[in-house]
Amino acid sequence: MQSSDFLESEATPVLGAGAGRRYWAGGGDTAVMGYDPYRKHRTTRVDYVLVAAATIVAAGLVVWALVG
Repeated sequence: MQSSDFLESEATPVLGAGAGRRYWAGGGDTAVMGYDPYRKHRTTRVDYVLVAAATIVAAGLVVWALVG
């Protein structure tokens, strides 16, 4: 593939997955979803619960590996 082919493929509109939306091939799969990498993350209580549950499970597995 030549570099000119790559540039042409980025400017070629292709049919996106799902509802027939169009997006640019160079935009990747997040262009249709409106992914914003600069959006401020809001931590919720569920985030803390999931981290605590994962920590308890991991600690339980380590104890099981050492004792069992």
